Amino acid sequence: MSLPTPQYRLSAIRAHDVYEPSEDTFLLIDAIEKDIKEIRSRNPQLVLEIGCGSGVVSTFVNQALGGNVTSVATDLNPHALDVTLETAKLNDIKIDVVRTDLYDGLEKLNGKVSFKKKFFIRHFEIKNRA
Repeated sequence: MSLPTPQYRLSAIRAHDVYEPSEDTFLLIDAIEKDIKEIRSRNPQLVLEIGCGSGVVSTFVNQALGGNVTSVATDLNPHALDVTLETAKLNDIKIDVVRTDLYDGLEKLNGKVSFKKKFFIRHFEIKNRA
């Protein structure tokens, strides 16, 4: 199985000093693709990316899960959030973005997080979400 890499605009990334997708991005995407059957079997409800940069990884995971998840992407760089939204839009995916750093980020999401694997969230609960 080969899942497509999400579309993204390199010019937008470079114009706003946003972390450009590179080897680590594509290695992570390859790892996700390798484990996608197991990930799907867990029926995840939420994808959370901390330090989203271009939004390529969040978009990829959302697409790989059929768009049936809530995606939240965080970054301290407001331009990264804009580029993430653009990447999502280019790929017909909805991603919610939150401007925050790692230290304060989870508190701003007002939720409970427990990790199953290094890059994947097993359980997440957002309170008072409309």
